[in-house]
Amino acid sequence: MSFVKYILSAAFITVLAACGGGGGSAGTSSGGGVVVDALKVAAPTALTIAPGVAASYAITGGQAPYSAVSDNSTITQVAVSADNRLVVGGVIEGTSKVQVRDAKSTVVELTVTVSAGPTVPLFTTAPNPLNMAPATNQTFRVVGGKAPYVIVSDKLSVATVTPDGTTFKIDAIAIGVANLKISDSLGASVSVTVNVVTSGVPLSVSPTTAQVFVDMPVEFFIVGGTPPYRVAGGIPSVLRTVFDVNSPNKLVVTPLLVSSDLDITILDSQDASTKVTITAIAGQPTIRLSPNALTVSERDRTAISLTVFGSSGVLTAFSSDLTLLSATVSSDNKVITVIGAGRCVGSDTTVTITVVDANRAVATSAITVKDNGNTPEITDAEGVVLRAANNCPLI
Repeated sequence: MSFVKYILSAAFITVLAACGGGGGSAGTSSGGGVVVDALKVAAPTALTIAPGVAASYAITGGQAPYSAVSDNSTITQVAVSADNRLVVGGVIEGTSKVQVRDAKSTVVELTVTVSAGPTVPLFTTAPNPLNMAPATNQTFRVVGGKAPYVIVSDKLSVATVTPDGTTFKIDAIAIGVANLKISDSLGASVSVTVNVVTSGVPLSVSPTTAQVFVDMPVEFFIVGGTPPYRVAGGIPSVLRTVFDVNSPNKLVVTPLLVSSDLDITILDSQDASTKVTITAIAGQPTIRLSPNALTVSERDRTAISLTVFGSSGVLTAFSSDLTLLSATVSSDNKVITVIGAGRCVGSDTTVTITVVDANRAVATSAITVKDNGNTPEITDAEGVVLRAANNCPLI
């Protein structure tokens, strides 16, 4: 005998004993077979009980003796006690029909659902409200209630949802508000409001200007805004631009011809824009750095890579102002990494990065730290930050 049936048998014995003993399918009416009233069972016509649990309900009216039968005894087992009570026991989860019949074959039918029901109320690990940036996604869980779950979004143009059993992924599509409804199989539901907003960090690029030799690539690093990023149309034919496949925020630009003040406009997914300006120069010095001139913000701490060409042996790198910029040499002596200190300047200040190779050949790169001035934070009517404040005290 299985554990569930053992528990159910014990429950049956307890219920039948409480009802006056017995366990047969028929009882004896104290009315001497006289019909007093219509056959009735004191149970709801749609009854739900848990597996391993037995319950009893009085049978009245009609003409005794009474009998009871289940159309699926693997789900529900039934009996009539000696004192005319219907005993119903749940075996496994499912639904069955139970018929109670009197001596004249009058029938009362019940629908019995055996269900464990939720042991934990339905809820989700997603916060409510949930703020997301466009073109991002997050995964959360559904807990409690009773599976299977149904999860829908009321505005697919703002956010879509992909359920997978007890987890679901939310993809933020565009700025706006979407409401998610999570329902279980018992009709319980919870809601999550998804606010798709900008990141609050303005779109920017570092460096903002660069002077480089022809055919020498230069890297620009994009921060803030709302990914993914793209380059606006109308790229000059004298430039080649490509985003690094391993670092989507890194734009690599290679000038193909000598040219001056070429602008490249970078857009994010919400069409916010920023630009970089490149000047390509001729020349093939013995040792050179690319770019050999560029501009960064006074608050920028993004690492900048200066590529070394035509050098020999071990390199040594120097910064003319360590309070603003520091420089280190890569292990293969091919790249100089420059990092800003994030210190403010009273006016645009140029820092020179100098590289010396084993033959005492020297190359330099002039990096201008730009004074951004003081600007207030700008927000829209709903308090979303459109531009962060730049209250930069002088140091």
